[in-house]
Formats: sequence, structure tokens, C-alpha cells
Amino acid sequence: MDMKQSESFRLVKKGLKALIGLTICGIGESFMISSGIGMAPWETLTYALAGRTGTTYGFIYIIISVCVLVADLLLREKIGLGTLLDCFWCGVVIDYVLSLGIINIPEVLPLQILSLLVGIVIQGFGLYFYISAGICCGPRDALLVGIGKRLRRWKIGMVNMLIQITVFMVGVALGGPFGIGTVIATFGLGPIQQGVFDLLHFEPRDVEHEGLGLGMQPGAKEKA
Repeated sequence: MDMKQSESFRLVKKGLKALIGLTICGIGESFMISSGIGMAPWETLTYALAGRTGTTYGFIYIIISVCVLVADLLLREKIGLGTLLDCFWCGVVIDYVLSLGIINIPEVLPLQILSLLVGIVIQGFGLYFYISAGICCGPRDALLVGIGKRLRRWKIGMVNMLIQITVFMVGVALGGPFGIGTVIATFGLGPIQQGVFDLLHFEPRDVEHEGLGLGMQPGAKEKA
């Protein structure tokens, strides 16, 4: 195998690892949605802005993604294949899993809360696989990592909780829908996923990513 073929094979392996991770994330998100007890903070904000502007959820989702992507670039985070995959693959997986109708959660609060928590844990394992592939994060995860690098004394889960709380407060202030699941996700998503990362001895901020020439330039030093 020559050098070019070896490089192509290496990138394919990374891409497959990222796809597996994003698939796991999509399954986790499906459990969270199926709990039926409230949306996560980012979804609350998206619905709030859609209602305020009279546009669709999908349109606002794209607008928020673009805005977060700009913030990622300002934080000098790389944009790569993983970013592009995250923008569409998770949604495809969620739609497919939900269309199968295999996650049927009875309207019993303890079971609904359990479904939400299971979804968060599953999503944590998915994040490990797709971020550790090293081909860049999706817009929201890149924002988390970018801010986390500037708050090195904080565990990444605490940084995540700070972001979730901020997004939650803005979404609710704008009239977005929320429920007990939203509150649980706001305060529990970061710490639970931190537990998964600790179990796997994984630190997202230490992953070296291969980008598409946007964001931080190769060889540039990152600020801790």
C-alpha cells in the first residue's frame, strides 16, 4: 500500500468512527425525545426563535448552527469533515429511529425520566467515538470545546452545564416550551456526560483535529 492509499485508508477509518459515534448520538437523542417530558435547551431556544420570527423550526435550526459556527471560528476551532457529518447525520438517524417506533415509553414519569437519562448516557458514549475520531466537532460541540479550552480549570462537563443553563435561560425568556425533562437535561447533561468521559479516560479538549483549512491554522498554538 503506497502513501496515498495509506492516507486515504486512515481518513476512511476516522470517518467511519465518527459516523458510528454520531449514530450512537442520534440513538441517544431519540431516547431523549421519546421521553416526552420536555426538550433539551438548544431545542427550546430554537422553538422560541421560530415562534418569535414566524419561521420554521428547521430554518431557525440552520441559522443557529451558522451563528454557532461563526463563534467556533472566532474561538479558532477547526472546521472539518466531522463538522459536516454532524450537521446532517444525527438528524437522519433520529428520524429513522423514531420512524421505526421501537422506543415506546409509557406515560409514567419515572420511566420517562429513565428514558431521558439513558439517552444522555448513550449520547455521551457517542460523543466519545465521534470527537475522538479527530476530524473536528459539530458546531455546538466545537463551541463547548472552544470555551472549555479557555476554562481549563473547569471540567468539560461543568462547561457544558454552563452553556446549557445559558441557552435554557435565553430560550425560556423568549417564550420557548420546556418541561421537567428540559430542567433535567439543563443541569444533568453536562455532569452525566462528564461521568462517561471519566469512565473512558477521555478529555475532548486534548484531541488533535484535522480540519479543512478553516479555523485554527495547522501549527498554531492553542490558548489553554
